[in-house]
Amino acid sequence: MIDGLPRRIFPESYHTLTSFADLSLADDLNRAIRDSGYTTPTPIQQRMIPIIANGDDVIGLSQTGTGKTAAFVLPVLDKLARSKTRARRGSCSVLILSPTRELSNQIADTVRRYGKYVNYNQAIIVGGVSYPPQIRALQRGTDIVIATPGRVLDHIESGVMSLDETTMVVLDEADQMLDFGFLPVIRKILGAVPEDRQTVLLSATMPKAVQALTKEFMHEPEFVEATPESRPVEKINQQVIYVEKARKNMALLEILSQKEVERSIVFTRTKYGADRVQKFLNNYGILAVSLHGNKSQGQRQRALGQFRSGEATVLVATDIAGRGIDIDDVSHVINVDLPNIPESYVHRIGRTARAGRNGVAISFCAKGERSFLRDIEKLIGTKLPKREDQPGAVPTLPLSDEPVNLDAPKGGRNARPQRGDRPNRGDRPNRGDRPQRGDRPNRGDRPNRGERPNRKPFKKSFDDRGERPERGERPERGERPERPNRKPFKKSFDDRGERPERGERPNRGERPERPDRNPFTKAFVDRGERPERGERPERPDRKPFKKNGGKPFSAKPSGGKPANRNGGKSFAKSKPGQKSGQKSGQQPGQKPPHKAGGKRKFAGAAEQGLKRKAR
Repeated sequence: MIDGLPRRIFPESYHTLTSFADLSLADDLNRAIRDSGYTTPTPIQQRMIPIIANGDDVIGLSQTGTGKTAAFVLPVLDKLARSKTRARRGSCSVLILSPTRELSNQIADTVRRYGKYVNYNQAIIVGGVSYPPQIRALQRGTDIVIATPGRVLDHIESGVMSLDETTMVVLDEADQMLDFGFLPVIRKILGAVPEDRQTVLLSATMPKAVQALTKEFMHEPEFVEATPESRPVEKINQQVIYVEKARKNMALLEILSQKEVERSIVFTRTKYGADRVQKFLNNYGILAVSLHGNKSQGQRQRALGQFRSGEATVLVATDIAGRGIDIDDVSHVINVDLPNIPESYVHRIGRTARAGRNGVAISFCAKGERSFLRDIEKLIGTKLPKREDQPGAVPTLPLSDEPVNLDAPKGGRNARPQRGDRPNRGDRPNRGDRPQRGDRPNRGDRPNRGERPNRKPFKKSFDDRGERPERGERPERGERPERPNRKPFKKSFDDRGERPERGERPNRGERPERPDRNPFTKAFVDRGERPERGERPERPDRKPFKKNGGKPFSAKPSGGKPANRNGGKSFAKSKPGQKSGQKSGQQPGQKPPHKAGGKRKFAGAAEQGLKRKAR
């Protein structure tokens, strides 16, 4: 139970809902549910669908694989089926946020499956794809927007998307959505939605650090807990194998070589580790694809499509694939690296034993991962069975001569044939039985092909053109007729005639005087001789300079500090009754005035220079 939030006391009628028809959904939805093959709602669906249909805020806590997605998709489609109004241009009615692009695409597939008889439109707004298609979809107006937080914030800030008319916000996988990485974005998005919205949060885990944050986003929410918090389903056979870090890949190969392993998901902690494991499995002939954050959107969709269709039997992924990816018939989940976040273990092993099936979860634990294992056992509340690694106990697949690579391009003109279509090496003749190159007939002994009548003749080569005449033997072209309509060329420099020498140029003569022109300033030589310094008249109104005390300016006292220009004494003398450091006109106890800045100093120096120049 979340502290401070009321727990929903469900009446007995909620626990006796044995079919979807008892939930009072629209006829079009019941028809799509029957087409999907479902008849009985899961416990989380029995309790959440009536609350969401009533318009209340709700927090749904349930294990993965129990139908949380349909628990909020069905009431959303039911409201759209009963409503006659649609979203206006540039707005959306329902906003569904998920942490990853893969989960957003999966939610969109669920909406299409249950809403195929309902008149609505939806848009998937995720990162990693171009903006223009998303902008066009949002500008038309969308009933359901399924998105990741970052791309939604981009469209809101650019003015393309408006949430003023949004009535419902769904946060799927709430524990990761409210993590510190998504929290600032979630605050901005919810700040753009009206306060009277309906908010729904769903997740398989709800850490206590996130529980306090839900109070800020929701208004008197109902808390629905279908199963105990962070408890894996009982149909998963969980095992822990103590393995050395250097032997994890071989231990993985031993498990995947067993016949009971049909389709498996292998989890690693890092993206580079996922690529290394995929390459290792491909070298042994196992069809494996990788899925992590460094893959583009097209590469992710292609990898998931190959795994769903059975073309690849192993999916090597990071925790990005452990959030809500629904893939049927996954028999084994193998944790090559234990997660450092205990809640991620619950999401990982939840990829198997879905929809009531059985599954196996095997985790490798090295010496440096014992603390992670203790945190996981503390979270799920049980001790996992453990055993030591037994190298060589299970025969493994041999190293393949040609590693498989599902990422290689297929088809095309120069496509290499598959291995099954090639003849085996044993059917080919040995190198010794083949004729040597010396035994082959020479080219001169071969018969000529003869002329090919329908073939176009080759162009004459340079040698067939005959000898080139010498330049001297070429006939002269003669004079060309004049073209009166053609503009004459400009004369070249040589046609201008000889340039007269400078001495032969005529003198310009004296220029006439221009009385209206200001006379030039007299040159320095016309000012007369400058009087000597001793003959300069004295200026009685000028203050005499202070004496230097008989010492040069560069003189320093014995202490090493430079002396003042007046021999170590201050320039300004204090008046009678004036303290040392007190400025003229300053009263005792009064703060000195603010000193002028550097600009004022420079301005004063400039004024003094102008005065001296005027003198």
